[in-house]
Amino acid sequence: MNVQTSYIIGALVLFTTLALIFNQKSNIDLETRLYHEAVVAAAELGDSFLNELYRLDFDETTVGSVVDTVTSLTVYNLLGPESGEDSLSHYDDIDDFDGYTKRDTLNILGEFITTVSVYYVDIDYPDTKSTSRHFYKRIDIEIDNDYLSDSLSLREPIKLFYITSY
Repeated sequence: MNVQTSYIIGALVLFTTLALIFNQKSNIDLETRLYHEAVVAAAELGDSFLNELYRLDFDETTVGSVVDTVTSLTVYNLLGPESGEDSLSHYDDIDDFDGYTKRDTLNILGEFITTVSVYYVDIDYPDTKSTSRHFYKRIDIEIDNDYLSDSLSLREPIKLFYITSY
């Protein structure tokens, strides 16, 4: 083998190594870009969902009437849609969305799954579900997408919450 052949083989090895490094970096950059786009899209979906909830009454018992004691509010284990509220157009109070799941598909990022949980909270302990009725409800919204979670990083679904009062 002559010197020129050795140089060519060395150059090919160097070129191949650089190409692999560049390709790996490009894939990481694309994954990071898609992750950030998914975070923004999830936050927008969550914010849009919260805006839908703002128009609703606090509780089924407050639809069209005034309540002055917490004992008039819906019992904690009965939160969710009432009988006959089988579609979004029939939901009239916030807790109708307890247990609700929504799927949105975006062109590039695929499917986003939004899940909602609504429960009473004591204003002194807003992170803890309460089995007592209060004039405060917490709305937890979790939005998940394939680009928001993977096994290599600690990425996880976007979580938003809002505490509303009567």
